[in-house]
Amino acid sequence: MKRYLSKIPLPEAITILTTTFPQPDRREFITAEEANGRVLASPVYANATIPAARLASMDGIAVRSQETLEARDQNPVVLTNAVSISTGQVVPTGYDAVIASEEIGFAGDGRYEIRRPARMGQNIREPGEEVKSGRLILHPGHRVVPSDLGALITYGIREVEVRSLVIGLIPTGDELVQGDQEPKPGQVRESNTAVIAASLIQAGITPVRYPITPDDPDLIRNVISSAVQSCDLVLISAGSSGGSRDHTREVIEELGSILFHGVAMRPGKTILCGNVENTPVIGLPGQPMASLTAWREIVIPLLRSWEFNLQQIHESSAITAEPIPSDGGIDEFIPVSVVRILGEDYVFPRPRGAAGQMQAVRSNAVLHIPAVKEGYREGAPVTVRLTRQHRDEQGILIAGISDTLTDLLQATFISHKSHLIIRPLSAIGAAAALCKGMCHGIFISGSATGKDSDISRLLQSGCRDQVRSVAVGFREGESIMLLFRDTPPVLAEISPLIDFLSSEIWRKAIGLPEPGISGTVEPLVSEPGNEYSEQTTGHIQRIRS
Repeated sequence: MKRYLSKIPLPEAITILTTTFPQPDRREFITAEEANGRVLASPVYANATIPAARLASMDGIAVRSQETLEARDQNPVVLTNAVSISTGQVVPTGYDAVIASEEIGFAGDGRYEIRRPARMGQNIREPGEEVKSGRLILHPGHRVVPSDLGALITYGIREVEVRSLVIGLIPTGDELVQGDQEPKPGQVRESNTAVIAASLIQAGITPVRYPITPDDPDLIRNVISSAVQSCDLVLISAGSSGGSRDHTREVIEELGSILFHGVAMRPGKTILCGNVENTPVIGLPGQPMASLTAWREIVIPLLRSWEFNLQQIHESSAITAEPIPSDGGIDEFIPVSVVRILGEDYVFPRPRGAAGQMQAVRSNAVLHIPAVKEGYREGAPVTVRLTRQHRDEQGILIAGISDTLTDLLQATFISHKSHLIIRPLSAIGAAAALCKGMCHGIFISGSATGKDSDISRLLQSGCRDQVRSVAVGFREGESIMLLFRDTPPVLAEISPLIDFLSSEIWRKAIGLPEPGISGTVEPLVSEPGNEYSEQTTGHIQRIRS
């Protein structure tokens, strides 16, 4: 079994890449309209003088300033030679000022009355005032932003020369099939290069996706040899581990040299980098989350050093909702959900691992645990990197049951104020989260809330607030309930979901003809003095006082 050469620290891996491979000098011409976000490779000069003639900058009258010098409030002057003019019109020859409409009166017979003098050049844009033909507009290395596009088009620029890259993407593996094929047992659809290609296109980089290459060293050697002739960077998906079918390293060693194999990071530790004919060739792990992490944490920094802006970093501060341990000595990247609960942002870790893609789908941020730390305690302040824009929305976090019924609820829940996030937990774990205020509510089976159940005892002893329930639906003949704390702050945030559960849309979705779902929730406490009532108001029922 082949092993990694070493597992070097993540910062060292990035430094090796960025210092070994300078920015390629590849350029292309594109239209000005296509230039947003691209980096200019050459200076851009104006092709037009703007404005080309003397123009009025206000609606009013064009005048000869010499004829207005005596105008005063006590001594109005009537002008007989003034010319009406609109903003943007050429000022007639012989006229050297424009008086705004609100400063003139009408004296009849095409004459105008003014009460203050006009200075020469007043309200007139002179030729070339904005820019003159041949002047520098943007310099090389400038990243074009939307406001630049208007100037480029206005100044007569049809094309600009920008920096460009071509990146080869080579998927390898006997088990891979194309995305439009039905995989047989033991096969998987190839998706890693599709994910990377989408990011490259957004940044103005040209991806070249090569056909799936089987685990054959001769075939892998041929495709790498071809790719380095035409690409500035070659990424190989899978084959970077040390298994008997992983040939990426041995092929790169034959064609060039290995710079590193193995990085102290999780997931993605099997990444390798080589130099083949002065072209970086990087072997990414085949597991989707490992591939995504290695791409994000190692390859994107290289591309940023080449001045290509991929996946802008947006950070957010939050508090860990539970302990998040780590081994230490390794940089770990954990997919998390950031949810605002009662005005505070909390971080909830998603299941760890290199394989599952649902981790990326369900999460909205990444938490980096540096190698020098052994994780974070519950309630620790952390900084996360957002991976999507849900951070700015009000999320409703429900813990507990996660199945096809809750999937249906997520798919049909409609609210302009919030979105539904479901955190799978056991009944006991969900009840504990409810008591600690680490969720808006919990999904739980109706049978679990009987007065002698562990859940009832936990809520009775651990939850200081009254708990109420809303019927959600049925699963295999058993009712599923939404439990939540009956406090004004919680109700203010969870009310869109409560309203939706009683809506006609939801009733039709689960096949109920009448509002509400019948069923009785047993009281957690039945001693005298408690305010529990088996009578319900609509579909909401108190289960603990």
